[in-house]
Amino acid sequence: FIVTIFLLPDLVKADETYSVSFQNWNDDLSTKQDGIFTKFTYDRCANIIYNQSEPDLPVKTIHLIIPRHEKVDSLTYTVSETTLVGHYLPYPVQEECDTCIEDYSQFVPPDSEIYSDTIPFPEKVAKIVNTRFYDGANKIITIQISPLSFVGADTLIYVNEIINLTIHTSTSIDTGKIPCMHSLIGNKSSLYALKALIENDAYISSYSVFPSSSTIARDYIIITQDSLIDYWCEFAEWKRDKSYKVRIRNVSWITSTYGGTNDAEKIKNYLTIAFTDSGAQYVLLGGDFLNVPAYESYSDGLIDIGYSHIVSSTSLDLRVMRIPVVCGTDITNWTKKLIQYEKNPGYGNTQYLDWGLFTAADIATDEGTEIAMAAGHTYAILFEDESCEFERDCNCCPEHPTAEGIIDY
Repeated sequence: FIVTIFLLPDLVKADETYSVSFQNWNDDLSTKQDGIFTKFTYDRCANIIYNQSEPDLPVKTIHLIIPRHEKVDSLTYTVSETTLVGHYLPYPVQEECDTCIEDYSQFVPPDSEIYSDTIPFPEKVAKIVNTRFYDGANKIITIQISPLSFVGADTLIYVNEIINLTIHTSTSIDTGKIPCMHSLIGNKSSLYALKALIENDAYISSYSVFPSSSTIARDYIIITQDSLIDYWCEFAEWKRDKSYKVRIRNVSWITSTYGGTNDAEKIKNYLTIAFTDSGAQYVLLGGDFLNVPAYESYSDGLIDIGYSHIVSSTSLDLRVMRIPVVCGTDITNWTKKLIQYEKNPGYGNTQYLDWGLFTAADIATDEGTEIAMAAGHTYAILFEDESCEFERDCNCCPEHPTAEGIIDY
């Protein structure tokens, strides 16, 4: 998968042109027969993007940075080269089910209209699905691109080898918010993650916006209850020794000082000001949901991610974590273990650091893989068809619940 980027400069308006290539499809495209249907997978592409009964074809998601003062009016494209793969009936999208050892869902038959149509599916080979800000004022657009097209009437699958995109933009009044400052390490980590996220990283110097750097940026906030403040002091001092400027705020002070319809909204309003006015980056919620309220409540539980959305409902501007302690003893024990680990991980034997297992899933994008690669981590991609890929040799598939084959004991 190759993205070639051309920029057409204009003082008033800049239409940006991108060329996306799937010319390595012979190596990247995989098929698996399932009765009369064929399941298609494409390297670094996601499936289950379409609706039930539609052809389950892979989709590539890319992220591009554009100038913060621009907005996207439309996306046009041309497919300059296509190649016939052959006669196939792509497997239809099935009903989503919870992760389990066996799939108990009933088979959803294919959409008869799509599977008999002379018009290629999907109708749009490329489309913009999201615009959001990263770390305040870096405007990111997300585009989904289909490497394959299906003509149902002829049961033919084509590869869209070269797709030329043109993004039409105009001036925008929504330019995000720039924090007043970040710490030096905070700006470096943000830039590192941004490079991992976007395809056109060559234009970061032209389009990205980061606040000024300072070694004394107020970049770490601990929010807790009055009765727990003293217990967080040791951890706060440890972070200060590592060049963070730490503030401890109790819930009662925040809720009595800042407005909002409930305590969670008041905390969010405080964090918004801390982000924009003093460059806060990291937030530790020091207590369980009874001590520090969750931002939102859903049928399947309580979540805190809303605290991190400052610029918009989709931006991740603050790094928010929660330590669900209920008493001072919990905090003391947790702090002791943390400091002991950071001072001397593994008591001098760091071999276990190469044995860790981190699992995650995102059916819409492959951002996690990209960021893991940029961070220098070894990663494995696990597929539901019980095959696996590793950066090191492995011919076995991990079995529930041992993960044998991933972790070497």
